[in-house]
Amino acid sequence: MGLSLSSLWRKVKSWFIPSKPKPAGVNIQKSGTNQEVPIVYGFFKKSPCIKVFKATTDKKGGAKNEYLHFICVFTVGEIEGIGNLYFNDIPQSQISSERYFIKKYNGSDNQTYCTELATEFNQWKSTAKLKNIAYAYVRLKQNKDVNWWQGEPNISADIKGLKVLDIRDGQRKYSDNAALCTYDYLTNVDYGKGLAVSKLDTQSFINAANFIETTREYTRTIKRTYHDRLTREWFEETVGTFQELVVENIFSCNVNLPGDNTIKENIETLLGGMRAIMPESNGKYRIAIQKDDQPVFDFTKDNIIGAINVKGGSQSERYNQVIIKFRNKLTGEGDEVVYPENDSLHQEWKAQDNGRLLLGQFDYDTINNKAEALQMGHVIANRSRHLIGALFNGTAETMVVEAGDIVTLDSTTTGWVAKPFRIESVTLDLSTGVNSFQAVEHQPSIYPWAIGDVVEEYKDTSHALPQDINAPTGLSYETLVDGDIF
Repeated sequence: MGLSLSSLWRKVKSWFIPSKPKPAGVNIQKSGTNQEVPIVYGFFKKSPCIKVFKATTDKKGGAKNEYLHFICVFTVGEIEGIGNLYFNDIPQSQISSERYFIKKYNGSDNQTYCTELATEFNQWKSTAKLKNIAYAYVRLKQNKDVNWWQGEPNISADIKGLKVLDIRDGQRKYSDNAALCTYDYLTNVDYGKGLAVSKLDTQSFINAANFIETTREYTRTIKRTYHDRLTREWFEETVGTFQELVVENIFSCNVNLPGDNTIKENIETLLGGMRAIMPESNGKYRIAIQKDDQPVFDFTKDNIIGAINVKGGSQSERYNQVIIKFRNKLTGEGDEVVYPENDSLHQEWKAQDNGRLLLGQFDYDTINNKAEALQMGHVIANRSRHLIGALFNGTAETMVVEAGDIVTLDSTTTGWVAKPFRIESVTLDLSTGVNSFQAVEHQPSIYPWAIGDVVEEYKDTSHALPQDINAPTGLSYETLVDGDIF
């Protein structure tokens, strides 16, 4: 049949392969003009910058090296906008505006050069417009006491990412729709794959984009723990509305794709967040989201050639607990959820697995909220417990079946009658008229939205600048006979 069952299993697990430890590069500020510029889709909180320019200037009567100038590059453009900036994770809103000057550029094709920087440095020419690069000119001011800034700060920003082509209406605009972001990355010649539109099944991307905008509903309560500077105590407060009704798209895409990643790695990241595969059919790539669909073909003894090769999932591919790691938009930091949240369900599954903990850990760089992470954990955990793979050949009439399709399968050997499967890949042999199929069991009940009430809790670790802390009061000391002070 051309492919072993073990090869099939590697294939069907494409978007839910357990994560390997990853470097924390996406959180690290970089310097230098030889750095690859990242690509930001959707909303990304505290996106680190690349400092491509750094210099100091003095003003008469001021501190030495009174002004520190930066060009901070955040992403390719054009983007929707650069929001709040952070200095060593402290938002600019908590720092006196006399200490900094910021001018932002969204990376449009017609953006002008930075006149403020050119005034300070003659070498910054009017041709330095940095077209299609989203960046900020940042100027920091030091006071005479040299305590406004303690060294060079790390700089990050909230980024509302790339404007992409909406292939449904022909308009270029901001979107966190994963199908539209993937289409943009596949077709863009500057920072993406640069595929010709003729190589893509555009209608499949339209269908996927429409499905993604199927709304999900759940209630959310956000609780923030913060430290009060006056009382020096920790307090918890509800942010916004208690059990607020949230209506959002079924998937989102909020990601900072490192510029030095391979194209393959970036495409896998974009597809993984929406549970999608991208098979090639008739010379075109099409996108297929794994969801509950109606069967499009019935495989029976009349169109199956030979035996069906069947494999059940092993314990290494089965989970009774799943951890989903993601970057939380509330904090801009790494976070994780555990599914099932309900310990009784976990214990029930664990008992079915002879008391063994079968834990899977997964990273999803496009997810930025707890509800979506829990839903992904729900799908992965439940799917892992219903995995049957099937390899079989079909007659010429089965050529209409494509990868991603839901089909039914009859087998007298296994007792299957119209058992639903999802086709993972198809090999067509035009010379013999025999088609080889690789399929995995389809469980329609696991895909609908299953998350109800969500409580998000986070600790606000934002503190004032060290030099802004009030001096202690009420101190006393005692001088002892030997001169020591306590």
